[in-house]
Amino acid sequence: MKNITRFVVAIVGSLLLSHPANAQAVFSNSTSITIADNAAASPYPSDIVVSGVSAGVRRVTVQLDGVTHTFPEDIDIALVAPNGQCAMLMSDVGGNVPISGISLNFDDAAATMLPDSAQIVAGTYKPTNFGSSDGFVPPGPDATTCSQTLGQLVGQNPNGTWKLFVVDDESSDVGSISGGWTLTFTTQRLRTDVDGDGLSDLTVWRGSNGGWYTKLSSGTSSSLQWGTASQGDIPLAMDIDGDGKMDPAVYRPSSGGWYILKSSTGYSSWFTAKWGVSTDIPVVADFDGDGKSDLAVFRPATGGWYILYSGTNYTTSLAVAFGTNGDVPVPRDYDGDGLADIAVWRPSNGTWYVRQSSTGVPAITTWGTAGDIPVPDDYDGDGLADIAVWRPSTGVWWIRNSGTGTVTHISWGSGSMNDVPVPGDYDGDGKTDLAVWRPANGVWYIRRSSNGSYFTSAWGISSDIPISER
Repeated sequence: MKNITRFVVAIVGSLLLSHPANAQAVFSNSTSITIADNAAASPYPSDIVVSGVSAGVRRVTVQLDGVTHTFPEDIDIALVAPNGQCAMLMSDVGGNVPISGISLNFDDAAATMLPDSAQIVAGTYKPTNFGSSDGFVPPGPDATTCSQTLGQLVGQNPNGTWKLFVVDDESSDVGSISGGWTLTFTTQRLRTDVDGDGLSDLTVWRGSNGGWYTKLSSGTSSSLQWGTASQGDIPLAMDIDGDGKMDPAVYRPSSGGWYILKSSTGYSSWFTAKWGVSTDIPVVADFDGDGKSDLAVFRPATGGWYILYSGTNYTTSLAVAFGTNGDVPVPRDYDGDGLADIAVWRPSNGTWYVRQSSTGVPAITTWGTAGDIPVPDDYDGDGLADIAVWRPSTGVWWIRNSGTGTVTHISWGSGSMNDVPVPGDYDGDGKTDLAVWRPANGVWYIRRSSNGSYFTSAWGISSDIPISER
């Protein structure tokens, strides 16, 4: 198995779908915030300095600890990012019903908003603003520029000083945020990211010689050998060491063997395990939320999922029936809890069946038709996977945005040219870019989500397997 020339990385074989591992970076300021009557709070603002977050930010959440106020509707709270973008967390909510010592979490993926006039209870809410005349004294933000979503803060460089501005805009009542506040950034570790710069790299696997060939986002290239088509190996991209860089891997159906090179050792050591049988479909995802790839297979004959958890050093497992013969496994984090959800797409009726890890309750959505290729990923940058398909007959990407429920459809690629969808974050904005690889000329065609522009890069030959976030 081992014949390493130089280092390279790749991601997943074009016939498989997989879920990139997520990681969280948490920053807090526990200093109490005093909310004075009809005035700016103290301190104003309350700051958190963020540093060392390099991977693409896919989700931002905020927690306020120990919130107390005798008339909550008086409170206006805005979060300002280092680049000046502003999100209104809460304003004119909760009416005149006092609150005492509660924790409030703000997350775009929350199920509900804060109440307009009813009692506020501890919990997780969408940013909520029922007012239109909010005001912050200098150096606070212009409230008219503040969005009622944290999604606009996704994809930017998070490093720098984040500012929490709190004011009381009416007389006779006071309060505090006694435990301060916490910022949590969920960053997606792209398995196509070979060098750890937060951008997808271009990689192909050449089964004839087991070669992994990568063109880095910096423009340099690298290669190594791992696996062989003569054994029926299936190339996979994994991160079993949690270093945020790709570990090249192959699954060998004949033996159910997994062979994984470790990037953390400079590809000088490897990990092997037997997990699966010859008819299984290997599935790479982070089902236990530890930031490392778990070993998993989907067994079409029975609809069974068999998962070996990395969090216990691959010593504990889960077996669950979810799906049927003919289904395509599509694990992703659809509910935003940081864990991959067991999920399948059924071509016969175009239906997605998602077993939500947060609740265990299945979510069922009809999206797509026979002949489509499922390409779920986070296209709107809200930290949740969007249900999506690419239709070879028309070259159109049909995306159901999780954040808004709106539909995006864009023509990109051609089924008549045998294009292979290879979505990834090639521009580092925290949103998935539309991309296809064309075997006829080995060219990657990538449409940047950041500005709608595109670029092309010739990398690979017709017999290669492109490696992507799919």
